[in-house]
Amino acid sequence: MRQIVIGLAALAGSSCAGVSLAPWSVDHQGHLGPGTQSYKVPAPGSPEIDLGTSSIPDGSPQPEPVEVPIAPIPTIKPQDGPRIVPRGVTVPGKVDLTVHAPKKKQVGSGALFRLVVTNLGDEPIAEVAVATEFDKGLQFPGKVDKHAEQSLGTLAARETKEVSLTLVGDIPGRQCARFSVTSRGSEQVWKSVCVEFVPRTLEVRIVGPKRRTLGSQAEFNIKVSNTGSKPLNKITTILGFDSPLKVAEASSGWAKHSDGLSWDLGTLKPGEGVQIQVEFDCVAEAERTCLTVTVTGEEIPDEDQQQCLVIEAVRGVIELQVADTDDPIRDGDEFDYVVTVRNRGLQAAQGIVVRAQVPDGMRVVSTEVTEGETQLTLGVKIDGSDLTFDLRDNLGQDKELTYRIRVKTTRTGDGEFRAEVVHAGSRTPIESREPTTVNAR
Repeated sequence: MRQIVIGLAALAGSSCAGVSLAPWSVDHQGHLGPGTQSYKVPAPGSPEIDLGTSSIPDGSPQPEPVEVPIAPIPTIKPQDGPRIVPRGVTVPGKVDLTVHAPKKKQVGSGALFRLVVTNLGDEPIAEVAVATEFDKGLQFPGKVDKHAEQSLGTLAARETKEVSLTLVGDIPGRQCARFSVTSRGSEQVWKSVCVEFVPRTLEVRIVGPKRRTLGSQAEFNIKVSNTGSKPLNKITTILGFDSPLKVAEASSGWAKHSDGLSWDLGTLKPGEGVQIQVEFDCVAEAERTCLTVTVTGEEIPDEDQQQCLVIEAVRGVIELQVADTDDPIRDGDEFDYVVTVRNRGLQAAQGIVVRAQVPDGMRVVSTEVTEGETQLTLGVKIDGSDLTFDLRDNLGQDKELTYRIRVKTTRTGDGEFRAEVVHAGSRTPIESREPTTVNAR
């Protein structure tokens, strides 16, 4: 008796026509193995077969076989989308470029384009550079042509580098810049980004010093004005600054902001302006420390301005500081410029001479010199806007001379007061400057 084992329980008690099976067949010896697309099973009405283990007597009539078609196994095609990369297989370097830029700016303002360049691969990319070409309505400060380049060197695997570019729009309308990232001169990716420039209606200016000594103070005036023909509503001024600067005094109405201080200026009528003053203590040395002003409004694009200064340690034994006493200053006002000379040396300083120059549009009214609380009788020579004080032959250790120059303003505008000091032990003058804004009444 021959034993046939068929593992097809789905065929029990039913017709076999149309049943789909895997491409395997039973050979004449009852073994399972690779086969063709069909095999033989008993026809309907034949003696009952146990689909587990069945026996058929020898010599019994064999049922007529019926051929049943077998459906082929479908081919699975690779799908698009995320894939698993086997261990040990690297992804070639691929560059991604993202460009951040404002949608709208005023004519005459700079639009900051911030480029983020990323190597998405597992291998470094060498000689990476960023190039930009921009429309005729955009200007790169200090350049005449419409092309700029910046080298990024080598981008390590998965590394990101950022580079910024400010372009000034000098005509109204949509102005575009095209950025290209290359490797060894071959372009990897490019993008075009556009900014809409609208007529200027808001003017923002910062007036302040360019250089200060550690421990001194730096005063900045922020001027916000409506130069258009319509009111500007919901005007807010936001002031941010770096850590080497610490606020000592500020115009009233300020509020804390995530980036520093803010002022709600409300509505500015056509031709109306507001001046904000902030005085900082210079608490740390800095080759370049900056403050940034952002002015926002209901119907205007944000306007940004930045000013930076150097904070340096006192050089030598003599320290010089300058300041003004009144703010805001208006046409016709009288106020004082104060020049302070301090001896930081370990012994007395000899032969001290102070010179000063007042800004145009100011007239010297009087002068006064004191050492501590003692008033000195030092003479002064005045030649127009220039002043030269008589020599002070001795200034003791850690002592101060204070020079007060009282002036009267005769016109509006911005100016700069300048003072310098020389002494017997110095080869070059020590200089300090104080910007001043005179406003209309």
